[in-house]
Amino acid sequence: MQIIVQSKLAGTRRDSPRPDSLCADLPIRRTPLSLHLADEAQVTVTETSDGGDVLSTHTVRAVIGAGPDDEFTRELRLLGEVPALGLLDVAHVVDVSGTVAGAAAGCATAFAAAIAERLIDNGTSARIVVLDHFESQIAEVEI
Repeated sequence: MQIIVQSKLAGTRRDSPRPDSLCADLPIRRTPLSLHLADEAQVTVTETSDGGDVLSTHTVRAVIGAGPDDEFTRELRLLGEVPALGLLDVAHVVDVSGTVAGAAAGCATAFAAAIAERLIDNGTSARIVVLDHFESQIAEVEI
């Protein structure tokens, strides 16, 4: 089995940032910047068979909780279903010190790391490939 984790950065919204934009240059918004960037990343998880047939594709969702005094917490959760592994809930702090593309790739990499941990815990073998929105390979690991 192969699992491909990719940030899409589709840019379909009116206020979608460009991949080469610096996170620091994005305008202040009603939602925390980390949540906006994780949502814009549109991380997808695609499972394929050893023969290359697509078995399933799922989108990872980003959620954030409210902390004390109604302040948003810095940490968000990446939630996604991987049929072979179940629901994954990944704690992640988005790195907003670089570009939008870098922040999106960080979300995909964090989710891929959680997939690898679950595979190891289950004793399941698979190949995990992490791609950025240009479909360039960020990482590959065989479990």
